[in-house]
Amino acid sequence: MPRSIYLDVSPLRDSAPFRRIFVARLISLVAIGLLLVSVPVQMWNLTQSSAQVGAATAVTGATTFLGMLVGGTLADRFDRKRLILVGRTGAGASFAGLAANAFGAYGGEPSVAIVYLLAGVDGLIGALSTSALMAAVPTLIPREKLVAVGALSSLTVRLGTAVSPGIAGLLIASAGVEWAYVTAAALATITVLILIGLPAMHRTVRACQTDRFPSGPH
Repeated sequence: MPRSIYLDVSPLRDSAPFRRIFVARLISLVAIGLLLVSVPVQMWNLTQSSAQVGAATAVTGATTFLGMLVGGTLADRFDRKRLILVGRTGAGASFAGLAANAFGAYGGEPSVAIVYLLAGVDGLIGALSTSALMAAVPTLIPREKLVAVGALSSLTVRLGTAVSPGIAGLLIASAGVEWAYVTAAALATITVLILIGLPAMHRTVRACQTDRFPSGPH
């Protein structure tokens, strides 16, 4: 069979930074999936209100959208590695805060307001790091490999979204929603440790990458 029908994994083989991004993104997608299942489940347990469940989900979605918009601008102005690490660290802290709230650390009973607040913060800051990751990849991979990178990135999305709801359901059913948050916080911490090894990625790096492939006279 022709090799062209197979997934091109050469970016993973040739680029150590991209391998870090690929693995970290897959892990972070699982963590995000845990959040997207755990917040509605916890909100229902606390309020027995479908409206509250929908509102909590909407807050997470709205802040994620805002974070993607803002993150694209920030990724063009600041070191993307720093943005990525700040975003993943913030996401881990938000997960830890949600876990502490679920355990009743803020007054003996979980707080609905804190669920709203931290779910929104996690959506915002997690999207910032995602935007920075997306902007960083073209600076690490030759242009001719970007199609293969897109296919591999789609694979991580499919895998992450496929397995995370099942993992969340198993954790919530067996140990409780608080342990789903703990697991998400641990996964976010792992992504930070993986991404620390990335090179610095300033805006000037992107310019250099563009200079390598001139588009013609201006």
